[in-house]
Amino acid sequence: MHNYVAASIKNPFKPITGDSSFAGTLCVNGIDCILLIVADGVSGAPKDWLASRSVIHFMLEYFQNSDSTISQALLDAVYIANRNLLFGVDNTYGMLSALSAVLYVPSLSKLWCVNIGDTRIFGIKDNTFTQLTKDDSKRIPYKVNGKIILQNGLPVMKTYLTRAIGMTSELSLQTMEFHESVYDALLLASDGFYELPAFERYASWLIAEPDMSQISQNIQRVLPDEISDDASFAVIRFVPLLNTDLRSIIEQGNFSDISRMAILTLLEDNLKKAVLQQDNIYLDKILLFIEEQKIAYNKTKMIELLDLMIENNIPYVQRMSAIIRRL
Repeated sequence: MHNYVAASIKNPFKPITGDSSFAGTLCVNGIDCILLIVADGVSGAPKDWLASRSVIHFMLEYFQNSDSTISQALLDAVYIANRNLLFGVDNTYGMLSALSAVLYVPSLSKLWCVNIGDTRIFGIKDNTFTQLTKDDSKRIPYKVNGKIILQNGLPVMKTYLTRAIGMTSELSLQTMEFHESVYDALLLASDGFYELPAFERYASWLIAEPDMSQISQNIQRVLPDEISDDASFAVIRFVPLLNTDLRSIIEQGNFSDISRMAILTLLEDNLKKAVLQQDNIYLDKILLFIEEQKIAYNKTKMIELLDLMIENNIPYVQRMSAIIRRL
């Protein structure tokens, strides 16, 4: 089960997406890491699609040969990407890209983040979203031939980036560093994703489901009908207490030391084992827990679990059906 995923969805009115994203494993100076990147090529500059793809390509290329510390390697990878965009790629010059990146070291339970432009990084804890980055952008009145354009008597405002990859050789960045226990998950997002009214709902789906890749595919299918800009996201969730005995937690009713996400990660396996072992006493407590805590998977997953109960002649089929109807 992967606990990270990334995707870029093309604006349906564009021939090619100007966003790029990455989520995968790599080794940095002998240390196993997970890297997440969202790059948003600036559409007002040449070849936004080449800009975003090149940023990720140069960063991955740098990590393969880095012998720096984790935090310095992340900064150096961004500096290398910036330098190469300034030098030009495929005889194309003047390209710009916003960037968010996270480098996570599971063995240390720590992560490092960096951001430039108007992509954003959000920390998610108990389904509450906290923006961890500040946009490098300003809003100014939109002018045509020196004249401010008005709409309903008010100036039309235009947002422009004050910093971006490829903008200047004098790029100065700092990493954010913190322990994985601070948040349940991190979300990296381009403006085409975080400006969607339902972006928090989509992100919550991703971190709540055991199969993040399947939910990601579902989101990618529906987003083209909702977006007016390229949209990218990368999500990583931190699942603590995987060795915790969920049965004892449910039986004792002490949920303060385990996150909702960790419960969801463990709950499916516990429910399936209870069904297959015909452990109706524990199954009754699981269902009571689901009802009282209002914690459950989406309907598709719950129906799969219901089918398993039917196949094994479990006496709680009607009860499970009622839970599903209330979702």
